[in-house]
Amino acid sequence: MPDYMVMSDKNSHTILRVEVGEKFTTYVGRTKKNIDLLKLPNQQFDSTFVWQYPEHPIAGFAKTIWKVLGYGVIITLRARKILAFFEKEPFMASPVPTPAKAAADAAKPAKAPKAPVVADGAEPKTRGKRVENQKIRVLVKDNPKRPSSNAFQIFSLYATSKTTDDFLANGGTTAALRYDVEHEFIELY
Repeated sequence: MPDYMVMSDKNSHTILRVEVGEKFTTYVGRTKKNIDLLKLPNQQFDSTFVWQYPEHPIAGFAKTIWKVLGYGVIITLRARKILAFFEKEPFMASPVPTPAKAAADAAKPAKAPKAPVVADGAEPKTRGKRVENQKIRVLVKDNPKRPSSNAFQIFSLYATSKTTDDFLANGGTTAALRYDVEHEFIELY
């Protein structure tokens, strides 16, 4: 079970504790050139990372870690998965707020959700143009995608699909359509 907590050692090395197991504690920390998901025996972890910050927002920790990419530090895929989850949605390490924080939050008035601003008679803005039942014309001679890739298989659907509706029904995606139009592999008309 995840046990997220921002912690640090006596040298101010900040880490994100992820899970405390029977023998090992898993955490996101920094090695010499990487940010990775690491493990330490519980006893060694408890003696090394002695300061806990239960009120520290983990999303703030994640944003700080993403900034080190500019300094040549590599964030491994295992660590990215955990950090990306917290950057998308705010998450506090402490499941129960302190009494002072709870009282301050209770004193604040609740905010109403913002409605999208739309001009009279206009439709709300979407991600892009809809691709409904348009004809497809392939502009390249050969499939430009790598033969062993999923994109190669999707691109090959254009050979049997006359319209975008056929393409989508056969397993294609709107993202593939937009990408291929943008890169001038196909044309919609």
